[in-house]
Amino acid sequence: MASSPVELISSLASSIQNIKGTYELIAPLKNLLILPGQRKNISELQGQIQDTESKVQELKLSIAGLSKLVRSYADLIGDVRVATASSDKFSELIELQPDLLLNLKTFFANNIRDEYTRVTSGIANLPKPQNTESGQKFGNLEIIARNLRDLIQQLRDSNSGDKEQIKAIAKKLSSQYSDMEATLSELLREILAGLEST
Repeated sequence: MASSPVELISSLASSIQNIKGTYELIAPLKNLLILPGQRKNISELQGQIQDTESKVQELKLSIAGLSKLVRSYADLIGDVRVATASSDKFSELIELQPDLLLNLKTFFANNIRDEYTRVTSGIANLPKPQNTESGQKFGNLEIIARNLRDLIQQLRDSNSGDKEQIKAIAKKLSSQYSDMEATLSELLREILAGLEST
């Protein structure tokens, strides 16, 4: 069974500690037991141990950063799903309770705006991708965000008695959020695929 990167790092760190412990144990004796020509080898070994420790620390930091990035994408995808569900529920309630259209519009317009703010804040906090294809997908996220902003404004400005117009806006919101979720999922898959190739 393949070990996870975290297990491998922990194992490597443990091995380094064992080597370092052995070195520290024999270091006081090196002047007594080691011939002059071998002192150079001990110094080289000490340098290699320090270099390996430094690399392990760098690897731990990069894994922590990657873990944070993946969590950011996963959290953002969760927020997008909530916004999609809210838009779907709004559309459904318009059909079921048309007499409450004004109240539904007021409530959901505020709710949808808050969700939009949370989602766009999450997008703004993501690092920009380095490669061209992922950069284009990230650009698509920004276009979708602008479309959502415009739809929310249309909802707020819409005639409260025009059920079909409001319902159409709700469906467009849901569709845009679905597109956003798909784009975020593709970007996350590319990040994970990049790990497999390294």
